Amino acid sequence: MATSGEAGNVPRRRVLCPVDFFRRLEALHLEACRQARPDPLLLAERLFKLETDPALDSFHGAAETYKDILGDYGLETYKELAEAANAFEILETIARVTGKLDDLIALIARDLSTPERFQLIIDACRHANAPELAKTWSRRAKKLFPA
Repeated sequence: MATSGEAGNVPRRRVLCPVDFFRRLEALHLEACRQARPDPLLLAERLFKLETDPALDSFHGAAETYKDILGDYGLETYKELAEAANAFEILETIARVTGKLDDLIALIARDLSTPERFQLIIDACRHANAPELAKTWSRRAKKLFPA
C-alpha cells in the first residue's frame, strides 16, 4: 500500500492535448456512426456544423471520412449545405469523393489567377483518367502563363 511519502508509486494520468482529444473524439464518433447507421440527412447536417465550427477546428474532410455512411443522399445534403455557406474546401472534397470531375473543375475554375490553380485541374483530370482534358487545360494555362 502506498503512503503519502511514496508519491512516485502513484499512477499518473495522461493529459491529452486538445488536438489529441478531438482526434479521439472524431474516431469514436466515426465508429459510433458505423454501428448506429444514423439518418444520412441528419448526419450530414451534424457533420457540416462540426466541420465549420471555428471553435472546434475538427472534423476536417468529414465528407470523405463518412462517405460510406452518408451515401449518395447524405453527400448531396452535405453538398447543398456547403453551397449555401460557400464552403469551397468542403465542396472540393465532396466533388473528389463523388468522382464528379466536372463539378471539381467548376469549383477550381472559379479562381484561375495562378498557374497552380490550373495545375490542380490538370492533376484532377489525370487522376480521373481524362488525359485529353488535362492537355486542354494545360494549353489554356500556357496561353495565360507563358514560361
